[in-house]
Amino acid sequence: MAGDIDANEFGIEFFLFELFEFFSEQLPYFAVPRYLELVPELPRNAVGRVLKHELRARGVTPATWDFDKLGLAVGRDRRRGGGGG
Repeated sequence: MAGDIDANEFGIEFFLFELFEFFSEQLPYFAVPRYLELVPELPRNAVGRVLKHELRARGVTPATWDFDKLGLAVGRDRRRGGGGG
C-alpha cells in the first residue's frame, strides 16, 4: 500500500514535483488536480468503464498526496494568460 512506502526512498517525491510541473504546463490552472493517489487498478464495471463514484466515495485516504500541502499550487501569475503566451 502506498501509505506504507517511504516516499523519499523510492523517489516518489521527486516524481510528484515533476508530475505537478507537467500538469501546470499542459493543463489550464483550473484542471490541475489538488489530490493524487496512485492505485494499482481502477474499479471498473462489466463493460470496462471506470466507476468514478467508487473513487469519489473513498475520498482522501492516507495514501493520497495533497499538492497544496506539498506547497505546489498554480500561482496567480500563471492563471491568466499562462506562462506561455
